[in-house]
Amino acid sequence: MASTSRGNNRTGLDLRVLRYFIAVAEEGNITWAADLLQISQPTLSRQLRGMERSLGVRLFDRSTHAMTLTAEGRLLYDRAKTLVALADKTVQDVHSAQGGLSGTVTLACGETRNLPWVLDRMASFRKINPNVQFSVLTYTADIAKAQLDQGILDLAILVEPVSVENYDYIRLNKHDIWCVTVPESSPLAQLDHIEPKHLSGQTLLLPARPEVQREVMNWLGTYADSISIAGTCNFNLNGNLMVAAGLGMRIGFDMGHEVYGTKNIPLNPPVETTCLLAWRRGRILAPAASAFTEYVFEALHHDN
Repeated sequence: MASTSRGNNRTGLDLRVLRYFIAVAEEGNITWAADLLQISQPTLSRQLRGMERSLGVRLFDRSTHAMTLTAEGRLLYDRAKTLVALADKTVQDVHSAQGGLSGTVTLACGETRNLPWVLDRMASFRKINPNVQFSVLTYTADIAKAQLDQGILDLAILVEPVSVENYDYIRLNKHDIWCVTVPESSPLAQLDHIEPKHLSGQTLLLPARPEVQREVMNWLGTYADSISIAGTCNFNLNGNLMVAAGLGMRIGFDMGHEVYGTKNIPLNPPVETTCLLAWRRGRILAPAASAFTEYVFEALHHDN
């Protein structure tokens, strides 16, 4: 009996079956998932039932037309996505180590004026190494660091302030300039710059990351206690839309785009932020990712 149980556990966490499970979880319907996977519905149902038996839990609440994840199913879904992504990336990295430089470099970034420069480096790098591909994902620093730790990402552009004791990095050249985004109808829209005193009594939208919020509060100084916080946002464009909707004024980067009915005004004293191209310390990068970091380093040295 013990031997049978161990065998079932191996079947339950087979990567192929995990892919089946993910498809059903995302489609919410076993018929649609079967069509997507190009297998029969009875086969898919049998695989899912076998996974549930081997794990000893119910993963789905089933109705006539829908499959809804249980609490156990949601936990497995999060872990399964990570496992499958890591398995796929491992295969790519092993293949890229064979022969000429090839494979996919996976990079995450937030909003920063450094991104166009990095994208230009990607384009010129591919002219030299046409078999290398890039996957660019938009994440905040916290999510990017978690996926660097898991090995899902090769590289990430991290906006400071950020803790980097577990990472190696290259500091990028461009500085992001902070601003306050205000409604055009606000009296503050007539100012050339905004000082902390101008925000006394105002309703603000803050960056989502706690480390960045502390930077904002330090800049506000004694006026920090006088503001009202309407909410947070982790992307500047979303924040500008929130301003346009009347939720408050946003403190964040000036990315050069303004939503209709809003205006970006620089801070005084000014605040600038730098960015890092980072990777997990102690982890061997795939050849393509390693070569790209060296290429970026040389390009920065040449620009300086």
